[in-house]
Amino acid sequence: MVVEFLSDMDAIGAAYYYWEVTHEDSFRGEFVKIIDVTFYGNDSMVIPNFDTIYTYSRNDSVFLFDKFEEEYGLLYDFGATVGDTIEFSTFEDNWSGFNLFSRNH
Repeated sequence: MVVEFLSDMDAIGAAYYYWEVTHEDSFRGEFVKIIDVTFYGNDSMVIPNFDTIYTYSRNDSVFLFDKFEEEYGLLYDFGATVGDTIEFSTFEDNWSGFNLFSRNH
């Protein structure tokens, strides 16, 4: 699976992230899919291995490793129904690196 996050490619300074599931392995107690991220910036700047993302699924839910909290957090709950309350983390592009999770308080 490959996912690309594109900015406006006609804009000055356009950039995008290329996400690719490269393999599966054990990480922090779970069997995960490992996603390698490459960053493509303006002026032909390429940063391979820009980040690594760890995700796994269980039943109707998908979890993603939270680098700030150093634990897995809920990403999707496909079993949720109308009226359910779900606590989850949000994605945030952090200047210190492509850190996916930031707690919403």
